[in-house]
Amino acid sequence: MAKTVNMPEGIARTLVDVIQWRAANQGDFEVYTFLLDGEEKSETMTFRELDRRARTIAAWLMQQGVAGDRVMMLFPPGLDFMAAFYGCLYANMIAIPLYPHLRPKKDKVLERIEGVVRDAQPLVILHNDVVARVKAGIIEQSEGLGQVPWQNISEISSELAETYAKPRIEADNLAFLQYTSGSTSTPKGVMVSHGNIMANLYQIYMHFGCSADDHTIIWLPPYHDMGLIGGILTPAYSGFRSTFMPPVYFLQRPFRWLKAIAQRGGTISGGPNFAFEYAVKKVRAYQLAQLELSGWRTAFSGAEPINGHTLREFAAHFASCGFSAKNYYPCYGLAEGTLMITGHADRGEPLIETFDAHALEQHRAVPRTEGAETELRTLVGSGTVGPEMDVQIVNPDTLEVCPDGSVGEVWVKGDNIALGYWKRPEQSEETFGARISGTGEGPFMRTGDLGFFYKGELFVTGRIKDLIIIDGSNHYPQDIEWSITDSHPAIKPHGAAAFAVETGSGEKLVVVAEIDRRVMRDMPDVTAEQVSKTIRSAVSNFHDLRIHDLVLTTRRIPKTTSGKIQHHHCKQQYLDGQFQEEDSSQ
Repeated sequence: MAKTVNMPEGIARTLVDVIQWRAANQGDFEVYTFLLDGEEKSETMTFRELDRRARTIAAWLMQQGVAGDRVMMLFPPGLDFMAAFYGCLYANMIAIPLYPHLRPKKDKVLERIEGVVRDAQPLVILHNDVVARVKAGIIEQSEGLGQVPWQNISEISSELAETYAKPRIEADNLAFLQYTSGSTSTPKGVMVSHGNIMANLYQIYMHFGCSADDHTIIWLPPYHDMGLIGGILTPAYSGFRSTFMPPVYFLQRPFRWLKAIAQRGGTISGGPNFAFEYAVKKVRAYQLAQLELSGWRTAFSGAEPINGHTLREFAAHFASCGFSAKNYYPCYGLAEGTLMITGHADRGEPLIETFDAHALEQHRAVPRTEGAETELRTLVGSGTVGPEMDVQIVNPDTLEVCPDGSVGEVWVKGDNIALGYWKRPEQSEETFGARISGTGEGPFMRTGDLGFFYKGELFVTGRIKDLIIIDGSNHYPQDIEWSITDSHPAIKPHGAAAFAVETGSGEKLVVVAEIDRRVMRDMPDVTAEQVSKTIRSAVSNFHDLRIHDLVLTTRRIPKTTSGKIQHHHCKQQYLDGQFQEEDSSQ
């Protein structure tokens, strides 16, 4: 069985075994610290406290239902979330962690929760005192949620912990449903088993080189795979500390994230590309003297395409704080793989390479040739494949393995690959049951991502369904979006969406760009028309494309919980006329 820090081999079959062993042998170790205000005010939880709270909730759940029942979790970030999640695992029930609806009116969050209730049919909805205060309003807005029993975990007697009898938990038993954020399609419940969790935690442990001296600082939401697996479960599995804060406090002031790393001795932390970009923009020069980042040995970046320019900017901006580019850890993963698929191996600076942009559009990876006059695209390697994984680059049309130097779909096989989609056998077979044409090798999981191998590392170029095809040429929306956000300070970081729409004369490019109102106020001489001209010029110069329609908006562009642009949803909102147009021109 997978080795964990300080634990004898062969003891742990599931994460429940891990926590119970640590509670018995490292009971006073404060595994979780939650920063209530994002800075100083905090509360902690030891392994012993975690085990007792998990046994309490599990015992109550086991009185209500049986193994395999679904349990919806509606909690804001905090220690209550931890207790409830582990309580579900202890009971051998299936946890469904979701972002709670806390607003006084119905919105997309509540609609999403309603959809999950219809799909998963949970036994009960667990929540805490914060959600209890808005429970009546939620039920009033949603008849479906009113038909499911609700339970405030603070009202469960702690004496139940003594009645808990650990059930037999098999590796292929479902541990939780990770409902995808829907970057390309309707959210689906990814079925993650106890065995999947243990396999992926071991992979992260080995790739990161974890030790008992590590300390994760995390702001990512616990409802998302990177926040849950990377920020919450990995530290408990590996036996080191985790300090986390509500995502809103990072978004309000990213300095809090870096300050926590500096003050609390964080060694492992990271997030999507936009987090590093956002920190560069928002952390001022006078604040740098307060940051000591030399101990931050693993700065992971994943969940969306990684921008080499962003990595260089961040390293330069925080060099005086002791941060080194050698500490970057680019990685690639997705919910269907529990979390991590590939990771940076040699612990040196990330592999940043430049390729012929036109060749990439034709699905060929051609490195830059010295002196050649061609448009270029810079990509960041997402690391190597561990011995426990099999990753192939496959032609998505012929299902044949691509020759070296070709771009194809990333196919993955390994013990961490999820079991499928909840109640969707046809989609599960299509995604998780793929076999290579000719050899029949498989089954593989089709990621839907395009990529290639170069110098031993995986380079991800984009999503198949997001490709923009105009006049027979392929264009990756992320390239266009980066050019747009770099073109003018009035465009919010990670605030542009590019997609194609069908017109009477073929597919045409549409861009929606999110305006930063504060920047516009600080630049009174800048007009929306000038911003539009700058964007159009950048797209024309760098991509040889004409924008059919450009919308500048103050409305938020739809994104997943990890920050990925939801191109499909954005396109639909555009077609429905939902964006507040400040400038739109043909």
